[in-house]
Amino acid sequence: MGRLAGTKATGTGGHLLVEQLKAAGVKHLFANPGSAEGGLFDALVDAPQIKLVLGLHEGVVASMADGYNKASGQVAVVNVHAVAGTAQMGGQLYNSARDCSSVVVTAGLLDNEYYTDLMGLSASTGFTQKEVVRQFTKMAWEIRNPEAIPLATRRAIKVATTAPFGPTYVAYASYALQAQNITATIYPRDQFTVPDTACPSPEAIESAADMLAQCRFPVLFVGDEVWQSGAQAELLELVEWLGAAVTIGYDAFKSFPVHHPNFMNWHRHAKLPPQTDLCVSVAGRVIGGWGERETEASWPIYDKQIAIGMDTEHLGRNYPVDLAIAANVKLTLQNLLAALKDRVPESKMKPIRDARNEELARRSSAVRAEDQARLKAAFAGKPIQPVRLSYEFERALPAGTIIVNENYTADHSPISFGFRQAHNEKRYLGISGASLGWSLGAAIGAKIACPDTPVVVSIGDGSVMFSSSAFWTMKRYGVPLLVVVWNNLNYQTVRYVFHRMNARSAQTGHYPGIYLGQPDIDFVMLARSQGVGGERVTEPEDIAAALQRGLDANSRGEPYLLDVVVARTGGGADSTWY
Repeated sequence: MGRLAGTKATGTGGHLLVEQLKAAGVKHLFANPGSAEGGLFDALVDAPQIKLVLGLHEGVVASMADGYNKASGQVAVVNVHAVAGTAQMGGQLYNSARDCSSVVVTAGLLDNEYYTDLMGLSASTGFTQKEVVRQFTKMAWEIRNPEAIPLATRRAIKVATTAPFGPTYVAYASYALQAQNITATIYPRDQFTVPDTACPSPEAIESAADMLAQCRFPVLFVGDEVWQSGAQAELLELVEWLGAAVTIGYDAFKSFPVHHPNFMNWHRHAKLPPQTDLCVSVAGRVIGGWGERETEASWPIYDKQIAIGMDTEHLGRNYPVDLAIAANVKLTLQNLLAALKDRVPESKMKPIRDARNEELARRSSAVRAEDQARLKAAFAGKPIQPVRLSYEFERALPAGTIIVNENYTADHSPISFGFRQAHNEKRYLGISGASLGWSLGAAIGAKIACPDTPVVVSIGDGSVMFSSSAFWTMKRYGVPLLVVVWNNLNYQTVRYVFHRMNARSAQTGHYPGIYLGQPDIDFVMLARSQGVGGERVTEPEDIAAALQRGLDANSRGEPYLLDVVVARTGGGADSTWY
């Protein structure tokens, strides 16, 4: 039996790395370079097929790769500098790990075991560079043999793109990247990656269909694997056939249209019908809240629970299930709906479905009425109320806009996120990890992945300063993003937690480390210093025109920033103490 045909390549270790990336279909390298990676960057001179996207900090380029993967579904490759650069991207690698993003991180390695064990920019004595990223990667390698560079690169791509997905890390010794006249075999991606096509067993489908056919009222708790497996349409069809409620957790995507009458929002706080007796976790992940103690009472109790997904770590993780189906989400939903249709005739299902839909529409309509009442009450408020800015977003942004969100606490009515561009639905990209400094870089990656789709950043003022050098990259590469800063001079999420403690901060109105004024940051000037235009918005009636000017700039190929001064909300909002 013959071996699959590869292509022999000869050159430096860096050349072999670039050739393998090209063969794997990699078209962009998001990078902050260093001397240890000289062999890689030298090889890029003769590889115009791979576009270098330079960022001025490792955290920024790591989030670029994350956003590229989330928007495109394709593996993203990022390069950082040796051990210090590896450490500096840690917060964004954490986000990628929490969201199971297919990101491959490459780095140079200054080998502390080659001769001396104390080199500049090397791991500390007795430690390896891999240990820096161990918590936040599926696998990590250190490669010292130049002939192994293509193989290690293939392994990193394979592991990152095999479900459940997640980031991987490869550190290549600087001398291996610079080694001359090395020959190795390069293979195309389809010869070393594994498709995510694990089918559910017929017995599991039969059991799940029986439970759904016999329950009083089902709720589907939806997670990110729905998006990653491309199962949004199948999920919607199943929900509408059942008349089921839909809830979500802390996720990176909105895999179900949030404007749908069956959407009940956050699972932990959803106001579900009292007869709800079956929960189907469709790759839903149970994550504890920030600053809160997780107990068994934190999770709703149901008579029966089903869990579906490829990430077996989250099937029955905290709470028992009656049936676990470890399989591709898209294939499982397809098979499950077919089995249900075989079991339950439409004449029997229709009255059940109609009754469920009526109940859910009543509940979701009541929530939306509350949102509208809040909007009406705050519409002309000054400073600008967050709900007003959200309303103007909804009106101004073009159909199919991707909103890259890093704004956690604005008290706004839901923007109508979905996934069907034909229905003019806006799409949401976020993070479940909540490590700040993600969205500016992620939006650059998302726009590079989807150049014909409008991309807008919604970001809190505190988050901007974690990654503000990203404006430089936007300008250099002509990445036309609209960046909207919700500026309330506060780390508001943290203040909420301090206030809920009901201790000295709440009693005195003194919230240490929270107020971001005195001096106030001029975000417009910050962006302009890096070549990006912008303006400050303080009046509610000026928001719409400012958004349009930003979108007009984008249509000319220019990035643009809006610094929108919004009101603080919640306990301690009036405090300016520091």
